[in-house]
Amino acid sequence: MKADILFDFNHMMSDSVGPSGLTRVDIDAVRSQASQVHRGINELRKLGQMPFLDLPHCTEDLRRLSELARGVRERFQKAVVLGVGGSALGPRLLVNALGSPHAVAVEICDTLDAGSWAMTAKSARPSETLLVVISKSGRTLETWAAFLYFFETFRAALGDQAWKHVVVITDPGEGPLRRLSEEKGFPSLEIAPGVGGRFSVLGPVGLFPATLAGADVESLLAGARRMEERCGTDDPWLNPALMSAILQERFEKLGKRNIRVLLSYADALKDFAPWFAQLWAESLGKRPLNEAAGSVGSTPVSSAGPQDQHSQLQLYLDGPQDKTVTFLDVEEALGDEALPEAPDWSHVLGDDAALIEKKAIHDLSSASRLATEEALRARGRPSQTILLKRMDAYGLGQLLLMAELETVYAGQLLGVNPFDQPAVERIKRNVREFLSGRITPTKSRNYMI
Repeated sequence: MKADILFDFNHMMSDSVGPSGLTRVDIDAVRSQASQVHRGINELRKLGQMPFLDLPHCTEDLRRLSELARGVRERFQKAVVLGVGGSALGPRLLVNALGSPHAVAVEICDTLDAGSWAMTAKSARPSETLLVVISKSGRTLETWAAFLYFFETFRAALGDQAWKHVVVITDPGEGPLRRLSEEKGFPSLEIAPGVGGRFSVLGPVGLFPATLAGADVESLLAGARRMEERCGTDDPWLNPALMSAILQERFEKLGKRNIRVLLSYADALKDFAPWFAQLWAESLGKRPLNEAAGSVGSTPVSSAGPQDQHSQLQLYLDGPQDKTVTFLDVEEALGDEALPEAPDWSHVLGDDAALIEKKAIHDLSSASRLATEEALRARGRPSQTILLKRMDAYGLGQLLLMAELETVYAGQLLGVNPFDQPAVERIKRNVREFLSGRITPTKSRNYMI
């Protein structure tokens, strides 16, 4: 049975956490603006200006990439994905959360570390390995460098047959990767025009690697469509993405809480936090269109439970009152394991042995999350929880689209364009300037040891 994800924001409200929480009056103060934002996004969608929302409906793209993936699975044992930013974070999330050990082994390479590249190249058998090169523009320098390195390594072993070991995912009409695929005749998939890297996970960028890894991408897209349906109203009390955006905007403006911690209690969701961090930070950390208002944007922080209960939680609980926490968890574990009956040697633990005897491992993890939620609540530290019924593609599809919609809503509420990244483009230009030697680092001799 396919189930909706649950969004619980009780501990964001003053009824639960006291004066540090929000009231209904706080939310109602922006309700009219939020309704206008929702309607505006719907109007832009009708004009074709919200293409990321069309991705879950692109059945023809899904058919083509599924056919290509079927052929790849017949020929290759491994795929190495070369990309950076959204071209790597989305694929990694889907592959690690939904992949099967019986499908193609998919490895994501998004570093500029020579040692890591050498290890990946050494472990890959060129005759059994596919290179998947992902770049929206087709000219991302980090991705081109990786492509040059790995392809020439493969060509040394395979000769020109190495071109049959390449698939690119790039712009449909222009760019170096597009020209190369047409010149050499190897397969390519298209990134829809207007879909930026951080919003591309539900298109070929995420779906092709996930399909190679054995993920149920049809259910993933069905879940995304279900969340779009749930967010079809301008009433924030019924629209989870809109309500979450309002809560974060209100805490940033009213409560000066500009750090957003994502604390995952499911290993399969650990890669959601880095993916979301790019989505949130790159979309919202900007100067508003009304620059007199000053820069906006809260800082996303990745955290993992229960491990970080023994490290970062000290800061979240007793440190500065500048954070909200978003818990991520799964309600039901698939194939959960239980601890055995306490053996005779466990007496050294004393009465605590009975606390964990015969307990399901998932129950221990859930107890850790609930205890952490309660500790934060008791100290007046706001938190919200997103629960998947079970760790499946349908629930993850809902979570992804909720995050994307929330980010767009939040951008509009904060007065910024959530789809551009001027600072990132500035860094890309600087990298090219440094590599060309046209500019050099500015160094001070005053503070060097």
